[in-house]
Amino acid sequence: MPGKDQPNQNHSALIVTICIFFFWGFVASGNVLLIPVLKKKFSLTQFQSQLVELSFYLAYFTGSLNYFLVSLKKTQWMERFSSKKIMIAGLFLSAIGTLALVVAAGLHSYLFLLSSLFIIASGFALQQIIANPLLVKLGGELHGAHRLILAGAVNSFGNTIAP
Repeated sequence: MPGKDQPNQNHSALIVTICIFFFWGFVASGNVLLIPVLKKKFSLTQFQSQLVELSFYLAYFTGSLNYFLVSLKKTQWMERFSSKKIMIAGLFLSAIGTLALVVAAGLHSYLFLLSSLFIIASGFALQQIIANPLLVKLGGELHGAHRLILAGAVNSFGNTIAP
């Protein structure tokens, strides 16, 4: 196991993780683009249209809170499962939400659509819980902060170009 000065040279995992940061930013900013489309398609009030963003960010809050509460009871839950398995579970949850979003659009169901966004963001929350410590581990702790800053910049780039 690499120490503080001997980085783990898993470049492909590092690149994939940083790309995931990009997509989090891209998708989160893309929700704003959905609001006028959904407002017109479902004849929504302004309040109803803002539920799109609320459902997405509420999932981040409740997901993170739930994962925190689990960690209070089971302090070693992240160590019990590998970072890779937790990341895959989060990606899988987001993929299920994305498929549900496609179905919701086909069914013209606004509530199903909001639920789908909630599922996507719940997967994102799980991914983000594991991604930050994973970035530190992937290249050694000495330059972990640099990788987190790079990932944050890539996330912001996704936020910038989505609209």
